[in-house]
Amino acid sequence: MGWQMSATLANMFMLIQVISVAIVAVKWIGLILPFVLIISCWYITRATSANTETQRLFSTTNSPILSYIGESISGTSTIRAFNRQ
Repeated sequence: MGWQMSATLANMFMLIQVISVAIVAVKWIGLILPFVLIISCWYITRATSANTETQRLFSTTNSPILSYIGESISGTSTIRAFNRQ
């Protein structure tokens, strides 16, 4: 857990450095960057909600299949107990 946090912080500081150098080198990037960040946050929010809904639908559609497999596996001991096929 500790190495993940340090890697995340290192990446965040590198990103800040790259953005700072880009703003110093080309001034108009500083004007465009807030709009890019706002649009990116909006897309991330929409993608996260869409991903959550997709996972819910996937789980719902797979539940009958998984319950059938589970019942089949649990029934094999009963079939073996009575020597049936």
